[in-house]
Amino acid sequence: GFAIRIELRSNDLDGTLQPELRVLNSLLELSLNGNSLQGNLFPELAELSSLQVLDLEENLFVGNPWEILSSLKSLAILRISFNGFSGDLPSGLSVLTNLVDLWIAGNAFVGELPTTLGSLSILQNLLVYSNDLTGTLPTELGNCDLNIFLAYENSFNGSIPDSLYSNTDLAALRLENNQLTGTVDSKIGSLLDLEDLRISNNHFSGPLPHSISSLTKLRNFLLRNNDFT
Repeated sequence: GFAIRIELRSNDLDGTLQPELRVLNSLLELSLNGNSLQGNLFPELAELSSLQVLDLEENLFVGNPWEILSSLKSLAILRISFNGFSGDLPSGLSVLTNLVDLWIAGNAFVGELPTTLGSLSILQNLLVYSNDLTGTLPTELGNCDLNIFLAYENSFNGSIPDSLYSNTDLAALRLENNQLTGTVDSKIGSLLDLEDLRISNNHFSGPLPHSISSLTKLRNFLLRNNDFT
């Protein structure tokens, strides 16, 4: 097939995705966000090996999508937020080395963020908020090139890994409504592009570092309901 892009955003589409899409093997973009599509992703989707943009946000899809999605090795933009997807995030996500956007917020994903996310060295925007994720934030996130990291409304524990502060292009860091502990390290002062820092409703403690005063671009800074001294 010769279709390169299919964009059917907010078109009142319902029903399921049809396996016949597999014939569009030169498809670069499939954007179907804001519809009422439902059911599981069909296995034949994995045959769209040229796909660079897949946007299925704000639909009614269910099931564990990862066996199919991790076959799409050309993906740069993967947006599946606000569906009913579930299951663990597999370590095999590391094969998607072209990813710049990984948006999986507002689903029912469980388990930990895989350490293999650190293999995604050009990943800029990681949106995992409003899931049922647990465990610690992986140190390996420091290997990414994060600009936006939104992980609020989960059940993450442990401390903010020092390596996260090496993402010096970080503009938004939202970790509110988790079970995070420890202190905020003075290295946070190296995030000079930070505009949005929200860490409310956790169990952080100790004094806030003076280096926060270096963050002159901060527009949102929310830290209530912690144990700061």
